[in-house]
This record gives sequence, structure tokens and C-alpha cells, in this order.
Amino acid sequence: MGQGGKSEGEFDQPGGIAIAKDGTVYVADQVNRRVQRFTTEGKFLGKWGEYGSKPGQFDGVENLKNRTGGPHFLAFDRDGNIFTTEGKLGRV
Repeated sequence: MGQGGKSEGEFDQPGGIAIAKDGTVYVADQVNRRVQRFTTEGKFLGKWGEYGSKPGQFDGVENLKNRTGGPHFLAFDRDGNIFTTEGKLGRV
């Protein structure tokens, strides 16, 4: 975990980080246009997101290497739902 790249557990300009009540670590992987999930020990658990402007996608209007288009910050509400900000399209 933490190495640069596009594979599972790798990042290209990581941004926000949030930790769920169960200890799962979520990281905004900005240029790869996704959010990745890990255990507290760093084991990869899953990911979601891709380039685009539909629900579950990030940016869709900017060059793929531009870090302003992907997910930026992450936060949980009191019910455990996770939210991310996306500056380029101006949405949560």
C-alpha cells in the first residue's frame, strides 16, 4: 500500500482519508478517479469509482492526469455513510 501506480492498493495523487467505525481506511485516489478501502494493516479490500460524470464516477470533464477532477475529501455521517467531495463538477 502507498506505492504510486494504477493497480489495486497503488495511488496517483492520494487526497483525503477517512476511517470508518470498524477501522476500515478509505483513501481518495484523485488522479485514478477512485476511492480505495484498506484494513488498518494496509490490506486492500476494494475500490469504487472511475473517470466519468455519472453517479459513481469522478470528473469526466478534465484531462485524466489533472488532480483537480477526482475525489478530494472523505467524511462519514453518524449512520456510517461515506461522502466525498468532487471539486471539478462541484458535487458531493
